[in-house]
Amino acid sequence: MRLDGSMRALCAAGALGVALATAAVPVRADDAPDETLRALADLVLNGVREQIADCEGRPRVLALAGPGTAALANPRPPLRWNPQLGEAAARHGDAMARTRLFDHVGADGSTVRERVDATGYRWQVIGENLAAGHPRLEEAVVGWLRSRSHCAALLDPRFTEFGLARTESTSPNDAYGTYWTLVLGRPR
Repeated sequence: MRLDGSMRALCAAGALGVALATAAVPVRADDAPDETLRALADLVLNGVREQIADCEGRPRVLALAGPGTAALANPRPPLRWNPQLGEAAARHGDAMARTRLFDHVGADGSTVRERVDATGYRWQVIGENLAAGHPRLEEAVVGWLRSRSHCAALLDPRFTEFGLARTESTSPNDAYGTYWTLVLGRPR
């Protein structure tokens, strides 16, 4: 059976949906080891980078002709976990949960560049995606894909490494409850 481009895209979208659905395990900072979050993030983030073609309008899925062909058509390198970026993400996530300030600029006035520099990571390019109120990683990623600037950061081929943190607020009055911080980088 020969599939036209739109049918292939629909099948690829379904495959990505299955990948996200199987990753739909609530990951909590207090009940899941860091390795679980890293493995889940690696699967989901790299699946998005491999399958999503661009962020214009609704994100388009790369049409697949067979296994592995998306990687051939896709110049984006896979993201690798970096502990320094993870540290920067965790520090900012902790600060957002503590202060209930959901912003790229920290309550102390720090920027992602300053937070990453403080870890000793030497970077060529750096970026940050934030999400709040989503208990699961795939929900945060769907939100990022719906935002042109956040989607563009996820798909940016200049990024080769990432750090991710999920932080729970301890305040019962926190409107968000859960904070996600994704720091993307490329080392010098």
